[in-house]
Amino acid sequence: MSAADHPDASPSPAGRSPHPDEKTISGRWVVLGMLLFGILMTGSLAVYWELYTRPFRPAQEAIEATFPGSQPRVVGGRYKSHKDGNPEVLRVVTRVDFDPSADEERSRERAAQLYEIVAANVDLDEYAVLEIHLYQLLPEDELRRWALKQPLEEWQQPAAPAA
Repeated sequence: MSAADHPDASPSPAGRSPHPDEKTISGRWVVLGMLLFGILMTGSLAVYWELYTRPFRPAQEAIEATFPGSQPRVVGGRYKSHKDGNPEVLRVVTRVDFDPSADEERSRERAAQLYEIVAANVDLDEYAVLEIHLYQLLPEDELRRWALKQPLEEWQQPAAPAA
């Protein structure tokens, strides 16, 4: 008796399915399904990103025009949005060509300029807090940063003159 005639022999790959009632999907359909799924996910990500950044794009473009190479990012929202009581925050992050942690006065001047640009391009009535983050990226991935987070009322008051 040969191995092919043995009752416990498994079917050959070219043979029929081990379960004749089980339907199989052609590899062609699997590949097509994966391709369509990839296109759907890429499109969904593009739509999400468009809707997420659209309200802030004029501010980002104005900051980039004023400070070329600053790579601005402006986003708004709420920390832990599912919890009540967290304020709406508008965050501005830009790259600078000076050490923001060492030059407090220059960092505050840049923050004031950024506030003016953002106020002209974003409806600030929706937000309670404005955060401005400045960073300088150095070779070897060293990062120097400075941040100022204040309620919008404090931003809208004129700055006290320097003594």
